[in-house]
Amino acid sequence: MKRTRRITVVLLAICMIAGSFFGVTSGQAADNSSKESGGVKVSLTTDKDSYKEGERIKVTVKIANDGDNDANNFKIGYQYSSSKFKKEVEKDFLKTIEDLESGKSKEYTLSLIPASGEVVEGTDATTLYIIVGAAIAVLLIIIILVAVLKKKKKAKALKNTVEVLAILLGAGGLIFASLQGMKSADAAEATMISPSISVPYGEGNAKLILKVSCVIGAKPVSLDSSDMKSASNVSVHDPSVVDGGDGSYYIFGSHMAWAKSTDLVNWTNFNNNFASTYKTALQKEIAWAAAGDSVYNPQGNMWAPDVIYNKALGKWCMYMSINGVSWNSSIAMLTADTVDGDWTYAGTVVYSGFTADGVHSYTNTDYQKATGESTLAARYIGGAKTYKDGSTTTAASTWNTNYGAHAIDPSVKYDDNGDLWMTYGSWSGGIYAIKLDPNTGLRDYNTKYELDNNYADGNGSDPYMGIKLAGGYFASGEASYVVKVGDYWYLFVTNGGLSSTGGYNMREFRAESLTGPYLDKKGNQALLTSGEDNINNNRGIRLMGGYKWSVMGKGELAQGHNSAFVDSNGNAYLVYHTRFDDGGEGHQVRVHSLYQTEDNWLVAAPFRTSADDEVSASGYDTADLAGDYEFIYHKLDIQYATREVVEPVSITLTEDGKVEGDYTGTWEMTSGTPYVTMTLKDSSGKEVVYTGVFAWNDYDGYSTKTMTFSIVGEDNITAWGAKRPEGK
Repeated sequence: MKRTRRITVVLLAICMIAGSFFGVTSGQAADNSSKESGGVKVSLTTDKDSYKEGERIKVTVKIANDGDNDANNFKIGYQYSSSKFKKEVEKDFLKTIEDLESGKSKEYTLSLIPASGEVVEGTDATTLYIIVGAAIAVLLIIIILVAVLKKKKKAKALKNTVEVLAILLGAGGLIFASLQGMKSADAAEATMISPSISVPYGEGNAKLILKVSCVIGAKPVSLDSSDMKSASNVSVHDPSVVDGGDGSYYIFGSHMAWAKSTDLVNWTNFNNNFASTYKTALQKEIAWAAAGDSVYNPQGNMWAPDVIYNKALGKWCMYMSINGVSWNSSIAMLTADTVDGDWTYAGTVVYSGFTADGVHSYTNTDYQKATGESTLAARYIGGAKTYKDGSTTTAASTWNTNYGAHAIDPSVKYDDNGDLWMTYGSWSGGIYAIKLDPNTGLRDYNTKYELDNNYADGNGSDPYMGIKLAGGYFASGEASYVVKVGDYWYLFVTNGGLSSTGGYNMREFRAESLTGPYLDKKGNQALLTSGEDNINNNRGIRLMGGYKWSVMGKGELAQGHNSAFVDSNGNAYLVYHTRFDDGGEGHQVRVHSLYQTEDNWLVAAPFRTSADDEVSASGYDTADLAGDYEFIYHKLDIQYATREVVEPVSITLTEDGKVEGDYTGTWEMTSGTPYVTMTLKDSSGKEVVYTGVFAWNDYDGYSTKTMTFSIVGEDNITAWGAKRPEGK
């Protein structure tokens, strides 16, 4: 019995050593120079076994993808274990290591010179060796004590205590080994591969740990080319949509680009008299915009028209902004008997950029008529300005761009009372609304506005510019558009710069009245009380960011300057222009369905619209909704300057209400409706509640129909899901 116990002690002690070594080595990434998972093998080697301080290191990375899924999101970095410093070098290497498709292999040779960076928390290689040494020392002490106590019967109790201690330590070693083994097994099954290698670097015992990581992505959806459907795309910048009432939808854009469609997918361009008559028709507005600019080009500065049918006039009215280089812009109105023209000039609706004296004097505008004031208020006057021709102005001759609106980007709508309103504005003073006279289509001079610059309550107004709705303080934001869906008015504004690297993105707010105040889902007001960088912040629901579904040939980004409408069947649509991640500035029109969530927010469909998009008012069977989905999360911190597009990851909706995969949480349907509530964990582990809608959509560019969902979180962040078709 005693011998058996002693044998047990020795065996468990050995297990303790083995467990300690196994636990340490399994957790020590420096010894894993090659790893394989899901058919993807990634390995790395260095050109030397050790390096002097400051010496350049050459690293060879080999990738073999024999699996079914793509390997992507490659990152490489290093950790200097002696000084506990780390510097990520992704910026250099990500330009070299590209995504690797299934069935392909590549080899890269990279080089770097390590440098100190942010402090790394964790155990370095030296500390790991100390753990192993301590474990061996404890074992030796136990063995010696057992041998000594064997000859001392009076110390029997102490001997038993030591043996128990040995048993506990041995068991601890086994548990530690088991936990590390489980951890290693979990890592092996994960979608992340992260091999690493350790080499001596510099003086002493310094170790440099080089790491490579990549993600095994979701298997791209593979659709038969016979399922592809044609789409006639057009390049219309800043498209404003209107139902012509003749079976066609019309879009009007900047630089006199117009197009029409019967299905919102296939578009054709058309022309009218305006291309040859605009210089004569708009000579007053062009003169105002060109003043002070010796190289003014009117054609390139006719921006973002909006068209509406005026019931009182019995005519179609086009509202066109004529841009000037110093915010000296105006919005003109033209009329036509048919929506496609011909167009006749009617007058000017509003001006911006007027000053107390000089080339843009307020006396040349309708300022005095609109406000009843004989002199220009000081709030409109800014600092000195230099024009393109080199001439400069005095302070009295410049426009206060932090306060004053920019008279561009009109959107004209009838409100709930049948009154006609125009929203307009841009970077600088923000977005405003003025009431129009329905009998003329021009400004209603009988409606006066008080001066209210206290925006903390979400309201504001100016005697000339009207009711302030959003923005201000020179924060980005333009292209206002309002539309009524259900019980709410929705205001869209596009933030950022319009280029492919400018971070252009559409934001949504809502109000119970066309004139506001407008709020987002977080309760943030659209109207600013100070300046802010709002390209990647979460004021306003961002309808989408840069994205690329697995069935798309190229990603879409810089989406913006949208319009929206509700058709005769009550279906809402979003119309906008998008650029692409191909390195150029080409753009095309896209149309997505808009769905209203149970808590009355608008979300865009994941794919461009098709004739048979469908939302079932009575909901769907849980079994039809459960399954594997591609999932796109429209993160706020997208790297727009490098044309980043978000690609899908994988999630599974289980029939018992769980969300599993790359995002985890729960989901629940509202019985008898298409509405879903999801609770998902964000990158910090915080649970966020999302509301959304399930709908049938066609995959982008294909006639293959799939179940999708569109959701928006309580943090204003949106996400999309698209179910994988059977066998895809």
